[in-house]
Parts: sequence; structure tokens; C-alpha cells
Amino acid sequence: VCCLLLLLVFVLMLLFRFLFVFLAIAVLRCDSRPGDVEVIVSDEAGQRLSVQPQQLSWEKKTAPSSQVLSIDINQQFQTIHGFGGSFLRSGALTLNQLPLEKQDEVLKKLFDPEEGAGFTVGKVPIGACDYCPLTASPNETRWWSYRKNPLEPFSLGPDLEEPGGTVPYVMRAVQYIQQSKTPLWLQSTIDYPPRWMLEGDLPGATVNPLFYGPLAQYYLDFVQHFEDASGVPIHYLSLFNEPIDSYTNITTAAIGDLLVNHVFPTLSEAGS
Repeated sequence: VCCLLLLLVFVLMLLFRFLFVFLAIAVLRCDSRPGDVEVIVSDEAGQRLSVQPQQLSWEKKTAPSSQVLSIDINQQFQTIHGFGGSFLRSGALTLNQLPLEKQDEVLKKLFDPEEGAGFTVGKVPIGACDYCPLTASPNETRWWSYRKNPLEPFSLGPDLEEPGGTVPYVMRAVQYIQQSKTPLWLQSTIDYPPRWMLEGDLPGATVNPLFYGPLAQYYLDFVQHFEDASGVPIHYLSLFNEPIDSYTNITTAAIGDLLVNHVFPTLSEAGS
């Protein structure tokens, strides 16, 4: 059991170290006293898997009978396509700080079906997200987009370029996934639409209904441009990340209107 736990911890450490570089993770040690944990942290201040003093402890309690979960292993439902994580600008930037041979080692441990975790599912943000610690360029705001104004042509821009681009990041992962003859399943979502689509052009405002059509086209442009650039299709599209508490404060009713009357018709007409 300890060996299996150590293997799982090793895989999780790699995943969070390179894909979610600002998360702190608690790792249970098999050789510690029962109930003790240690905290391992990677952060923007420069800590890299730094072991923190033991700050947490567990105590055994009896769970209420109302919270008992029974699972029938003989009853099957939908098929799980696979497991994975997010392809983020912060992850690509961190990965590219390593020597090339170490980069390959990390990618192999994450995506290789024989010698790694065999991840086959990924999430790609549409534009900037909260795990984009750096702007696309010195003249950009943090929440950069692929179209700065209604007249500007769509361009993936920073997502095409090293060291932080998600397109080359995905393409490198595919080199290992292809060995299993399993496709990489990608899901995309948006944290923040282009600012000019928002009510009053204000950060945090909801999407102006007048721009539901252009936003639907924005989703389609991303799906098409990303596949053209990477060779990998976007299989799933989520209109907003954290829809109940999104950066745009859009209501679920408005999302339904956007989906049914704009996004779905636009994608269907394009054959996407």
C-alpha cells in the first residue's frame, strides 16, 4: 500500500509542479507517525517543492451514518475517456525553464502510456486566465484576448509562441500520447471575453447582449485556429469557466440564451 501511495504522490507532485505551479499540496508520508502530514509548496516567490514545517494534523472521528456512500461496482454508466490536467501559460513557462532533457523527462512522465501517467485529457483556456502570471507583451493588460477590437482579425498570437504558448505545449504532449494510439481529448473554456464585448467596457462586467453574436464567432474562431495550428481538435467547449462565479458575472439565464441562440447555431453552421 505504501509503495502504491508513493507512486501516486510522485505522479501528483509532477502534475501540480508543472501544470499548477502556484498550488500547495499536502502529501501523506508512509514513514510518519499516524495522522501527521507535511506541506510541499511551489510558488511565484521561488519555492520549488519546498518542504514546510508540519502544520496540520488529523484526528480519527466516526462518520455520521447519513454520510455513508455505497457503491455498486457491478453497475456501469458512462465511459471515462481518461485523466489529465490543464495546458496553461504558467505551466509552459515553468517547463521551458528546465534543460531540454529534463523537459522531455517531465513530459514523458505525464503523457507516456508505458513509462508515465498516460494522461490523455487536457484543458486549454481561451485567451488569458488566472494562471497566466505574465502578460502577452509589455504593452498588454493581464487579460489579453485574440481580438482587441471588433475590426481586428482573430489571431492566436501568444499561444503560438515559445516559451509560454499553449499550442507548442500541446504538440509536444501529443508526441508521447500518440504512442498509445489514443487521441488527446481537449476541453476549452473562457475566463474573460474580450473587454470590448462587456457592458460599458468595464472589467468584471457581464457580456453585452449586442455582442452575443461576435462572442459566438470568437468561440468558433478559437476552435478552428487552434486545430489548424496544433493538429488537435477541441472536443468539448465550455462557455465560461466557473459559470456561477465567473469573472464576467454573467447569469445562467444569459449563458443559456448565448448557447441556444448564438453559439450552437454558429458552430452547427460551420460544421464544428
